[in-house]
Amino acid sequence: MSVHGPQGGAEPAAAVPPPQEPPAGPARPELEPAGAEPAPSPTAAAAPAGEAGPAVPDARTALRLALAAHAAGGSDPSLIGEVRPFGAEFYDVVVHRRLPSPPYAIVEPNLAVYRVRVRDGQLWRLEPAAASFPDLERTAPGGETPGAEGGLAPWRKAVRATVYLEDPVLGTRAVELRLPGEDFLYDEQGRPLPGPVGPRVRIEPDRAGYYAFEKLVPDEHGRFVLEAGDHRIAYLVAFAAANRVHRLAERYAGVPIEWGGSGYGAERGRFTIDVRRMRTPPERLNAYADLRAGVLEFTWVIDPEAPEPPRGQPYRSPPGVVYDTAWSMDVVAHEAGHAVFDSLKPTTREPSADYWALHEAWGDITALLHAFSLRPLVVQALEHTGGDLRRRSWLSEVAEGFRLVYTGGERQPGESPPGVRSGLAEVRHPASEEPHARGEPLVAAFYELVVRSYEARRARGVPPADAAQRAAEEIGTLFFQGLAHVPDSGRLGLTDVATGILLADRVRHGGQYHEQLRAVFAQYGLLDEQGWARVEQRLQALPALRRPEGMAQGGSLKEALRLLPQARQALGWPAGLELHPWRVVTDRWGYTRVGYLQPEKPITRLDPDGLPSVPMSPLAAVGAAHLVFDPQGRLVDAQLDAAPGSPPAAPPRP
Repeated sequence: MSVHGPQGGAEPAAAVPPPQEPPAGPARPELEPAGAEPAPSPTAAAAPAGEAGPAVPDARTALRLALAAHAAGGSDPSLIGEVRPFGAEFYDVVVHRRLPSPPYAIVEPNLAVYRVRVRDGQLWRLEPAAASFPDLERTAPGGETPGAEGGLAPWRKAVRATVYLEDPVLGTRAVELRLPGEDFLYDEQGRPLPGPVGPRVRIEPDRAGYYAFEKLVPDEHGRFVLEAGDHRIAYLVAFAAANRVHRLAERYAGVPIEWGGSGYGAERGRFTIDVRRMRTPPERLNAYADLRAGVLEFTWVIDPEAPEPPRGQPYRSPPGVVYDTAWSMDVVAHEAGHAVFDSLKPTTREPSADYWALHEAWGDITALLHAFSLRPLVVQALEHTGGDLRRRSWLSEVAEGFRLVYTGGERQPGESPPGVRSGLAEVRHPASEEPHARGEPLVAAFYELVVRSYEARRARGVPPADAAQRAAEEIGTLFFQGLAHVPDSGRLGLTDVATGILLADRVRHGGQYHEQLRAVFAQYGLLDEQGWARVEQRLQALPALRRPEGMAQGGSLKEALRLLPQARQALGWPAGLELHPWRVVTDRWGYTRVGYLQPEKPITRLDPDGLPSVPMSPLAAVGAAHLVFDPQGRLVDAQLDAAPGSPPAAPPRP
């Protein structure tokens, strides 16, 4: 867990993490078979803003300080918090918000977690928010059922729902599962909101309003349990897969994934999923990610002989549904992968052809990672292939059912059909000008690395399913770490990402994967001998630049601005090149990344701290630079990717 802050009030002279870490709680709930309801956890007191928290010394002070910090020094009557003691003089406060939205009073959970040292008023903001209290049941003080008068609505550990783990065209049956309770928002009675709706994902069926589909409403027990064949299972498949991708990405990247649209009217932090975007013939079937609007769109096919209802009239149960792209977790995970990549590497003014190829590659890699994270799929795939990941299965293919419907093919009994794209593809970069095909070499390299890691584990006696899932997590983490070592500009190429992955291996893992990366990236044409030499030169040219002390807990843009003159001098970045800090983040392994953007036009309006009066947007930038510091504060990577025509960089100072 990284520590950010301090937040609110005067900055303490020595803001250091508290001397102990939070006790490890149970893992976050994942997709697991439905069975008995989970036993309730011990009740945690929940206090509205301005009222006392649990009956422990100084809890009221801890609550007041945390709520004021989250409201930027003021007060916000919608904020509420939960307090728990931590050690002798610290308290943790989870901040929530009550949103009046008739006929529901929504509780938006886990906005942030603050650690408060009451003795001197110091605060630290802990990320991710949900990690500190993974076992809380959201109940009012005393455990009674909360009403409209006060208290938090119950926050479930899990919500039952009916989903497909694989595309039903492949013969998959609908199964009832528990979805993590933290994925949903609730009304005053503790029932999930219709849609469903959560902090990160909102389902909006037929957002354009062509057929007036209704939102999915939970039953009287707060469950979304549907009959097999109900077309609305698509709502739950899309909701479950997108939320799961978000959690996986945060685990592999080690940083919060702040996805959502950047355009006018878009929600920041939450994607809308338009499950019924467009009725289309099979040959035009597709799904889309509108990153500016913050919307994932899924088309659908129905029997052409089915009656067409009047436009705008209720269409609650469409007759003759042939296929819905939201039935496929692969398709949903691919589109959610676009949202993840946009969060970590948003495009600037001048994206390259390879930038969009990277988007498509990351979508496919995300779909493969998602499949490997589903234990039942892994077990079945290994049984089907006899434990050989080099044979085609739904772990190697992306969107097999989609391809069958799109091409009009038929599934052969006992055979794993090919997907739209495959991790087993034998392609070299550049494979094509078309973005999906152009990104295939990176997808194939990812899958080959997973297979090699799996085979090494099997040789050591690790059981097949465990070996496969650990291999995917290991290589997935390495790929996500690699994104921290590539520039934040749209001029990315597949070789840039391959270089970033190699750098991540060198500076974070001591070259543990060096030989495998060298062989696989050469096999798929992603990096040649000159590329390896450039990596060595880049590492050897790094000066002895240290991370400022204030960044040990996350840092701020103001600290990044103060660091910039030192970086220019040490690294030879041109003095006349305009750069502005836009992102400072410390990942869960303790590596701090400081990102700068080069604006398209000079910025003249600055605030008193020297920062742009309007926060920098990558869409208004034409170049970028970054610094990466290890947990000990040493500079381990730096790169400047200035726009063409910018002043050249000088050789770095030793």
